[in-house]
Amino acid sequence: MKIIFQKAMVVAFVILLAGKAGSQECTFGKVQMKKQFSLAELESKWAIYLKDPGFKAVADNLAGLGFKRIANNDKFAWGYTGSFTSDTVLGTSPQPVEVCVFDYYKKTATGGQMATVVWRKVSETIYKAYILFPEGVKDVATSMERSLEYYADNTNKIQKADSYGKCWSKCVFKRFNATNCAGAITACAGAAAAAAAAGIGVTTPIALGIFAACAGVFCLYPLAVCLAYCL
Repeated sequence: MKIIFQKAMVVAFVILLAGKAGSQECTFGKVQMKKQFSLAELESKWAIYLKDPGFKAVADNLAGLGFKRIANNDKFAWGYTGSFTSDTVLGTSPQPVEVCVFDYYKKTATGGQMATVVWRKVSETIYKAYILFPEGVKDVATSMERSLEYYADNTNKIQKADSYGKCWSKCVFKRFNATNCAGAITACAGAAAAAAAAGIGVTTPIALGIFAACAGVFCLYPLAVCLAYCL
């Protein structure tokens, strides 16, 4: 009877852990960063990614909406390679990961709007998408939550997704409780200055490349994990 009870307790504990992992999501994710890409490497990656039909479809679709990539500027692109463990509690095995983000902008009547193209490869699974950020929203967390995500499906057609904004907000701002991350863009004068220098009419630019380049010093690890986990 004691053995049966012990087994039942073990099963219950495993179920509890699984439920906890599911509810806390990326809290249990882990990244071993091997290399953060330089600007030259990011530009080289961009050229390589464009040879992928799905990634090209994503970039072309965003360009068709009037957005332009902010090329050759390390304030508007970021990426890394390493290994990613999706859930350390459930014992998932590390997988190779490569994530790169490239920022875009579009001039509008009231200033400008930001967007980001993303390449995410975990093991052999590649996700290609772009994120549209709401115009005029200055709060980073709110901008992320209200963002719109579009990805290239298996036939290279662009589809709307609903996962990114909510996942990012939970992962960076809530799960990691990284208050410095939440305020990093507005606290980093370099982001606005870089946007002005690049001719972008956005007072408080918010996009993934900007966020990573500027806020990375505050919360590099959450950024790496959440970019691997959420997309």
